[in-house]
Amino acid sequence: MLRKVVVCAVAVLGSAALNAVPATAIVGGSPATPESAPYQVSVQSEGWLGKSHVCGGFLLSANKVITAAHCVDGAAVPKLEVQWGGLNRDKLPMSSSVTKITIHPQYNSADLANDVAVLTLSKSATEADGVKFARLATSDPATGADVTVTGWGRNQRDSTNVPQQLQAAQLPVLSRDSCAAVYSEPGAPFDTTGRFCAGPANSEKAVCNGDGGGPAVLGGAVFGITSGGGPGCEKPSLFSSASYFKRWLESQ
Repeated sequence: MLRKVVVCAVAVLGSAALNAVPATAIVGGSPATPESAPYQVSVQSEGWLGKSHVCGGFLLSANKVITAAHCVDGAAVPKLEVQWGGLNRDKLPMSSSVTKITIHPQYNSADLANDVAVLTLSKSATEADGVKFARLATSDPATGADVTVTGWGRNQRDSTNVPQQLQAAQLPVLSRDSCAAVYSEPGAPFDTTGRFCAGPANSEKAVCNGDGGGPAVLGGAVFGITSGGGPGCEKPSLFSSASYFKRWLESQ
């Protein structure tokens, strides 16, 4: 979930970002199974060395993909491609070019508020061969519940390498007060409207570089869109609330 970056360490955004930086791989995860995220996609961008994985995302319908706004902010439509249909990001059997990028009109790159976007595909996906369309939750997950996150981002904080196999981890949801406390600074309270935090306090499991835009799933429904985390991927992870943005996402 790097913004305009493919496989680099995330730059700290400064005090205005309230210590929140775009999320980029699963730290402390394990290889995902086909059932973990049948709607998972890899959002890729054309560069000097060809197409490379930039962020995650997931299929909402035949030609709509949900991802994080920071993943595609400033991206050129002709350079984007979405691939899906498997666990190995280098051997995903289905792909489509992108015809339209729709970023939430209130997206704020400084603090990652409203960090959601919808990509329109030129080629329709089908629910076959293990591929499914995601169902968005109608409420936020309960405090303490474990959401399953998936991604091809970094799985070690001190490495720029990203795994070929999709990784998965379960993260416990924090209370809104705990989430705000993690990211607030003196004189700059953190607004949790439209988002939630998940992850153990010791950060042994977290999203990291390359995971942005991916799903946070509970009970077969997508409850969150991976947004960001603290510098070095050492804070509980931030997710945009699927239920909060449900109407907007489904209307695009």
